[in-house]
Amino acid sequence: MTKPVLRLFLPLVLPSLLSGLARADEPAPAPDHSGLYLGHSWVANVRKLAIFGKLHARSDTWVLARFTQRGGKLEVEQQPCDLAIKPVGGVRVGLLPGVVPRLPPAHFDLETGPQGLVAAPWRTGWDVEDLDTDGEPGVTFRVQAVLCGGDLDVSSETHSAARAAWEGADLVGELDVDVAQRILAASGGCLKLAARDSLEHMEGRFRYTPAPAGTTCASAARRGWPQASEIPRP
Repeated sequence: MTKPVLRLFLPLVLPSLLSGLARADEPAPAPDHSGLYLGHSWVANVRKLAIFGKLHARSDTWVLARFTQRGGKLEVEQQPCDLAIKPVGGVRVGLLPGVVPRLPPAHFDLETGPQGLVAAPWRTGWDVEDLDTDGEPGVTFRVQAVLCGGDLDVSSETHSAARAAWEGADLVGELDVDVAQRILAASGGCLKLAARDSLEHMEGRFRYTPAPAGTTCASAARRGWPQASEIPRP
């Protein structure tokens, strides 16, 4: 190849080669995980009570979530569908029928960092508004116990933080939760004397799995929900 031809050829080839090298150095675009997901999470702690001793408290929540991928950030908006509170010391606590889907939704962002996906603390809860429309402030928890049953009207504020990673199409991770609850009213003399405002720290895990378009809380059969992994007790 003569020098004049080489001088004409190189200006055409070099930009293309350099462009290819630049593209090779660029990080691959983040996969798009946008869509509808079903989620299960649980949080637990250990409480020490007089007479009963050490008791393991736990609550499980099932949610319908919408994921929106924006680069390295995953935006999550989720609505609770069902809630189960484990009985503690023979005492059962639950919400009135049909109330869980009316609880406020949660919004949080998972950001990509050195340790995977991390969500800074986000707030959920409610104040004195009558969310369950039973004519009482806050949300009513029904307490079933042999000696001290009745209803508690409660306001709640929860601050949650999460760490997560992808397992195939599922998003799995760990939760740290601080729950502050304020007793607004109580029925029955026993509950009025025994109920106290509380602040608790709980830890747990979660799992989200993709759901077909059009899935709702009502249409998601319990057997189709994902199951968050358990932590073996020491």
